[in-house]
Amino acid sequence: MIEVLDEMLQFACPGIGVKIGTKCIHGKYYIDDLSIMTSKIPDLQRILGIVENFCVSFGFKVNISKTEICVFNKRGANIPNIQIRYLGELIRVVDAIKYLGLNFSGNKKLSPNVENLALAAERARFAVQNRINNIAGLSPELKIILGNLLIRPVASFGCQIWGVNFLDIKKGVDNNELEKVHVRFLRHILGIGKNIASDNLRAEASSPAYHTHWVPLIFILWNNLKTNTKAMAHDIWKANKLMLNGCHDCWSYNNNNNKRPLTPKSMPPAGDEHAKLKT
Repeated sequence: MIEVLDEMLQFACPGIGVKIGTKCIHGKYYIDDLSIMTSKIPDLQRILGIVENFCVSFGFKVNISKTEICVFNKRGANIPNIQIRYLGELIRVVDAIKYLGLNFSGNKKLSPNVENLALAAERARFAVQNRINNIAGLSPELKIILGNLLIRPVASFGCQIWGVNFLDIKKGVDNNELEKVHVRFLRHILGIGKNIASDNLRAEASSPAYHTHWVPLIFILWNNLKTNTKAMAHDIWKANKLMLNGCHDCWSYNNNNNKRPLTPKSMPPAGDEHAKLKT
């Protein structure tokens, strides 16, 4: 049924939305989760009018209490006074939104994802510890394997997107709140106090830092941005280069200036600013 809405938008709002390459994208649709995108605020009201007609015609309802508007602009820029309504009800404007489990801020910062995922990973850690403590006969090795299977996926959700902010080799890995969750789990399982350094602890447990799991996933995605010319992600990368023409501190510029495919073994030196992946 959602394809009917897309057809209605294509027919009634041609050229309205966000232009990516040769395509004009009105939004993204995931079952009961709808996002609408436009580069001009007045166009948003027009698109919402089509959504209203669609919902009334097919018996759908929009939960206004969960509907928000977020403006993605230059860092520090003022958000204009936005008055957008759905069925006469004003939609609130927020500084950041949570979409498909990830947090997106209007100023383009992705760091809140780590803070929120760290809380979720900590809850997962307590749950796993409580379960395995009640199972007799489990070896420390098996407990650590279970931790990697049940806690690490929670801590790694969406790392392909936000993880590029945390590949600064100079800072190391232990300043990351998600890595701290991993270390606390290992200390609990092995009964080792804080007098043992985190690196030695991970080596003793044969459980590498979460960064070693994130890096291959990140590089697979980011290499595809350049090489998979048929993918929409490639069009997004090209569009971002054009939009930020002259910017030498953005992810599209840095990815463009990496002349070889990135792999975990080809991580750039810490001082090579143009080779770092940033958002």
